[in-house]
Amino acid sequence: MGRIAGEQGFKLKNGKVIGAFYLPYSSFYCFYGIHQKDSLQVKVIDSYNNSASDYTVDLTKYHRIDQVSDNDFRILKSCQTNYQDLVW
Repeated sequence: MGRIAGEQGFKLKNGKVIGAFYLPYSSFYCFYGIHQKDSLQVKVIDSYNNSASDYTVDLTKYHRIDQVSDNDFRILKSCQTNYQDLVW
């Protein structure tokens, strides 16, 4: 799992990605899309109304965090469960 600056977590598989944007003690937003060189091109799903927005994540502006919490994995698992049929 990649975890960047405590605000997003994601899993890459064959150039495709599923993950979440989140802050501690707050809601989270799932995203899915593709990995390109130094960026993620994703659709972000609003957790309140399920609307989708396109978004680009510039990975060069973040750094990898090796330590992830059980809650990080719980959030990622929730997004994977909801969107894996669309992505993988």
